Amino acid sequence: MSLTNFGNWIRATGGQLDAAVNMGIPVNATKMICFMLCSVLAGFAGLIQVMRLGSPLPSLGEGLELQAVAAAVIGGTSLTGGIGTVLGAIIGATLIRVIDNGLVLTRVDANWFKFAIGMLLILAVVSNSWLRRTARRIKLEV
Repeated sequence: MSLTNFGNWIRATGGQLDAAVNMGIPVNATKMICFMLCSVLAGFAGLIQVMRLGSPLPSLGEGLELQAVAAAVIGGTSLTGGIGTVLGAIIGATLIRVIDNGLVLTRVDANWFKFAIGMLLILAVVSNSWLRRTARRIKLEV
């Protein structure tokens, strides 16, 4: 994200919208391109899923929203925007899959997986806000 101008525009638009506008970044065009890119990639993922299963199942992805948000937040992405890395999201998604596979292998009821993800998400949000507050306090003291 930091190696190209467009990546910096995306980060600035997500982190500090007013600063991005004042810097002359085309905020609306950047947002539109990001939404279009996200839609194209979601369509591509759906196409891969249909090819893999051999049949379109519209209800296949229900309930994955919590896992997607949790993977990003566990990986260090801020819910307010502007902070986070792709590597962190990959680590978060890997951690969620490890928890899911571990619960399946130990034959734990499937409802406990949602509970575990929810608790992990709450823990990540609380620790993220605590770290941000601590960093801000340290910055003010120096």
